[in-house]
Amino acid sequence: MLLRNLKRPLCVTSVAAPFGPNYGFGVYVHWPYCARICPYCDFNVYTAKNRDTDDLLEAILADLAYQAATMPDHPPLNSIFLGGGTPSLMRADQMERIVSACETSFGLQSDCEITLEANPNNVTQAVARDWQTAGINRLSIGLQSLDDVALSFLGRDHNSADARTAAEIAHTHFESFSLDMIYARPGQTLKDWEGELRAALALQAPHLSLYELTIAPGTAFYQASKRGTLTPLPDTLQADMYEMTDALTQAGGLPAYEVSNHARLANDRARHNMIYWRSGDWLGLGPGAHGRLTINGARIDRGHRQASRLQSSD
Repeated sequence: MLLRNLKRPLCVTSVAAPFGPNYGFGVYVHWPYCARICPYCDFNVYTAKNRDTDDLLEAILADLAYQAATMPDHPPLNSIFLGGGTPSLMRADQMERIVSACETSFGLQSDCEITLEANPNNVTQAVARDWQTAGINRLSIGLQSLDDVALSFLGRDHNSADARTAAEIAHTHFESFSLDMIYARPGQTLKDWEGELRAALALQAPHLSLYELTIAPGTAFYQASKRGTLTPLPDTLQADMYEMTDALTQAGGLPAYEVSNHARLANDRARHNMIYWRSGDWLGLGPGAHGRLTINGARIDRGHRQASRLQSSD
C-alpha cells in the first residue's frame, strides 16, 4: 500500500512562507551602558561612568548603513526599539540621529512605533519633550517595583516616588507607554505582590510588562543563590502569583496578550514585540543585539551575539 501511494503524482501547492517582513519589520538598537549593573541582569551591559559614547553611535550608524545595503527589498519600518542597557542615558541628539538614519535606510510607516526604554530617574518634563522632538513616541519605563525596600534589593537607583513621577510624565507626553515590573522576588508574599500590582494598575498605564524574577547564571543573584544567601521562591508560590497577576490585570482592564505582557486595547500592544512573536523581520544593531532577517527567501540570524533568547523589549 505504501509503495502504491509513493507512485502517485505529488500535488504541490504554493504557499507564503510563515515568516518574513510581511509579518512586520523592525530595528532593535542595543545601547549597553548603565549607571549601575543590576544584580539580576544577564544582558551585555557596562557601567557608563564618564564614557564618550559617540564612537559607539558612529559604529551603530555605520552598521545600519552596511546591513541596509544588503536588504534592498525590505519595506518601511513598523518599529524602532531603543533597548539596553539604559538607552535613556543617550543624548536626545543621538536618538534623533538613529531615527533619522533608520528613515533614510528603509523609510518609516506613517504609524511607526519608536520606543525608548527608560529608567524612571531619567524621565523629566524637559527630557520627555526632547525625546519627542527626537522622534520617540513610546516609552517603556523600568519601574520594576513600587516598594523602596524591593527597589534597593533589586539594585535600582530610583525610588517609588521617582517611579510614580515618571508614570505621570509619560501620561503627559506620550499616548503610548509601558511600565515594567518584577515579581516573585525572594521573600515576597502573595499579599505583597497583590498590593504592588494594584498600585501599578492605579497608575493607568495602557501597557504593563510583568516579569517573574529569573535567577540567571552569571548574575550577582545567581552567585548569591549558589552561596545560599538568596533563596528563590518555591515554584508553587510563583505559579500562584502568576495566576493572580492574570486575574487582577484582566479585572483591571489590561488582559494578557502574551505570557508577561498586558494591554488595555489592541492598539496598545507593543508592535515591536509582535514582530518577534509573529516571525517578522528585525535588524539588530549594537554590541548585544540579535537580528533575524529574510534575505533571498531564506531566514538568517544576524547579530554581534547569538542570543539564547530575544533581547528585552518591554
